[in-house]
Amino acid sequence: MPTIMQNRRTAVLAAFAVFLALFQLGGFTLFDVDEAVFSEASREMLETGDWLTPTYNYENRYDKPIFFYWLQASSLKLFGVNELAARLPSAIAGLALLGLIYAYVRHVASEITAFWSAAALLLSLEFITYSHAAVTDMTLSLFITASILSFHLSTLEPEKRRYLLGFYAGSALAFLTKGLIGIIFPWTIAILYSAAKRRFNLRRLLDPAGIALFLAIGLPWYVLEFSANGMEFFNALFLKHHVSRFLKPNSGHSGSVFYYVPVLVAGFFPWIALLPRAIWRAFRDGGDTRVLASVWFVFVVVFFSFSNTKLPNYILSAFPAAAILAGSRLAALEKGESARPEMYAIIALSLAFGAAFTVAPSMLAEKGAIIDGLLPVAAAFIAVSLACAAWLLSGRRFPVTNAIGGAMCLLIVLVLWRVLPSANRELQGELHDYTIAASAWLGRDGQLATYGINNPSVAFYRGGKVLKPGSAQNWQKLKERGRAVVITSPSRADEVAAQGFEVFSKGRRFTALRHSSALP
Repeated sequence: MPTIMQNRRTAVLAAFAVFLALFQLGGFTLFDVDEAVFSEASREMLETGDWLTPTYNYENRYDKPIFFYWLQASSLKLFGVNELAARLPSAIAGLALLGLIYAYVRHVASEITAFWSAAALLLSLEFITYSHAAVTDMTLSLFITASILSFHLSTLEPEKRRYLLGFYAGSALAFLTKGLIGIIFPWTIAILYSAAKRRFNLRRLLDPAGIALFLAIGLPWYVLEFSANGMEFFNALFLKHHVSRFLKPNSGHSGSVFYYVPVLVAGFFPWIALLPRAIWRAFRDGGDTRVLASVWFVFVVVFFSFSNTKLPNYILSAFPAAAILAGSRLAALEKGESARPEMYAIIALSLAFGAAFTVAPSMLAEKGAIIDGLLPVAAAFIAVSLACAAWLLSGRRFPVTNAIGGAMCLLIVLVLWRVLPSANRELQGELHDYTIAASAWLGRDGQLATYGINNPSVAFYRGGKVLKPGSAQNWQKLKERGRAVVITSPSRADEVAAQGFEVFSKGRRFTALRHSSALP
């Protein structure tokens, strides 16, 4: 039975999770490219009333299936077209994922392990970043996690058929969120885990009611979309954004097979230091939950390591597994188990990150970039190292788990409060200001355009179609609109000026030009 202290600590964690989910959710503008393009597509879904085919800049967009657009468009409809509403589905999915991890680990292990599993996930930079991002990844991770955990519970309690149905339902929703990965991950992990535990039973896994449930949830939209757009839809979603992304880099997003090592070290700091021993012990001791989490974590990371297109968010679905593994080690530490090598690793990582964030402000300033809050973040990293050192020096009497958790709480609040908004102003502020100023000058009848840049946030904050002139005919059509503004990079401003435009606003990252004949 959990103690009163454990219940209080869990209640505090739950309250802090809700606070973090909402804190600064609408506190900064949308980042280009992914946040802005999803949000604009959802805004257009509301405007056009077409809930079948997503569009971006009023052209069909087949990059992802429909479910996240439905969630985001519904949020925009309920709470208005703004940043908070655009990011709210990810925040809610993050909270649901935390609750799911906690409930599952408590069911199969203990209260203390459940607490630390949820805490490790919440207090990781990758999780907190994508719970504040208007992209599909947190929603996808929720459904993949629900599917995998339901499968595992169905092996532990085979008499409860609802768990096997949950496996199919979670996979179907993941399929409806991001395509084939929603089938590949849950099924492959289920098969690998079953093989590792020598429990593989394909006949039981291929449950007729489960298959019917999967088809009822996951298939109708695909059938309707294919009926509406045929092979154009099929080729774009499955061939281009599935097969082609895996076989060759997409939009320059490439990297070596070790690409995700620094992503894991930074994104799952400091808990990443606990994983090697946790995985080794899982296969040595054969614990059901830890073997599942180990197979799950390793498969996702290896799968994307061999994909030719790489982005940090791709491996977010491995983080729930990592949190379960870290939670098991943190619970053992709280019970008095030694972890000297892991503490030394955390100290080394903390000092490295602390040093990096200490020198970063001056290095960025030399390039003209000012990011606030980096020195306090450096101090929070160093506080983690001091907590580990105190634990080592005190002979394990110092409450290291609570101290590290407290330092991570401080670090994450600082990142959300100071660093992300400041980085957003540096990266997006100038473009956002130009878009708002241009829209005010243009009114609803003028035309905004971009040239030589790919920044979907312009369309979102303009709230209408943005032209991309390239040919002489398009330039002439743009000038015929009466009032026209083109936003471009400073290096290409002369090309726009040569078409009869003159500078409206000029900054370090962008230049806005307007058509001279439209000037008052």
